[in-house]
Amino acid sequence: MTDKSILFEPESFTLPENIGISEEGIILLYNTYEIAPYASGIIEFTIPFEKVKSYLIFNSF
Repeated sequence: MTDKSILFEPESFTLPENIGISEEGIILLYNTYEIAPYASGIIEFTIPFEKVKSYLIFNSF
């Protein structure tokens, strides 16, 4: 991550309370002030399924 307005060090990364799933992957949604100044607004990261599939358990019923 190269955005200098993000307010955490790589060693102190925490998952947000708001996590979702889309067709593209897992969405991490940080509210204002969680990791950046208010002016940055809500920050949303999408991690593609290809990058995280080894960490996920898929159920098929």
